[in-house]
Amino acid sequence: MLLGSLIGIQIGALTTKVVKGIHIRGFYAVSILAGFINRAATLPKKLVDLEVINWSKPVVKGIESAGNVIFWVVVAAFAAWVIGKFVVNIGTLRGEDESVAPVLVKEEV
Repeated sequence: MLLGSLIGIQIGALTTKVVKGIHIRGFYAVSILAGFINRAATLPKKLVDLEVINWSKPVVKGIESAGNVIFWVVVAAFAAWVIGKFVVNIGTLRGEDESVAPVLVKEEV
């Protein structure tokens, strides 16, 4: 877990140099909402166990499965997007991309 955190921190720090902060915050917010949906999808199972509602097990299991799928699809898309941006812009991070290098223009006297 520590190794994964170390690698993730390094990639994340470098990615923030090539990805706008608003995009990272947007995807992070969507990930948090997906986590909320995931947790909310477990609520019917808890309510059935407490005998508050009387729903069939296939319906409850379907809701719980849908919450899991939504969460993991959103998290996987976010991870793929971040890693993709990192790989595509690796030249910029190395300083090899001339389009981001400052251009020095001498003024004629």
